[in-house]
Amino acid sequence: MKSLHNKVVVITGAGSGMGREMALLAAGRGARLAISDWNPEGLAETVSLLKAQGDVEVRSDVIDVADRDTMGTWAQAVADQFGTVNMVINNAGVSMTGDFEEMTYEEFDWIVGVNFNGVVNGTKEFLPT
Repeated sequence: MKSLHNKVVVITGAGSGMGREMALLAAGRGARLAISDWNPEGLAETVSLLKAQGDVEVRSDVIDVADRDTMGTWAQAVADQFGTVNMVINNAGVSMTGDFEEMTYEEFDWIVGVNFNGVVNGTKEFLPT
């Protein structure tokens, strides 16, 4: 893909950090965006920054990428709105610090759910679009 002009770019974890920066860069190159994050405040801030850049078509949804059903519903809604998806950036990720022996299984499940299953869910659900 040589240009993002009028292409539909999906970015998870767009409420802060690299996800936000990728959204701003893609919008600056003319992309139409579908962005998500689990943090509504961060996501709203990203939308405000995008709108400040000019006339940007953006859909934003608060979702948990680890939730397969939610990802499927979101992927269908994005396809319904935009008609297609040209690029998926599975950026959402989490980390946790602490002593391994003190971390709970639930904490490990959360990390794997977002960092691994989130990528699998995003790829599988958006692949057919």
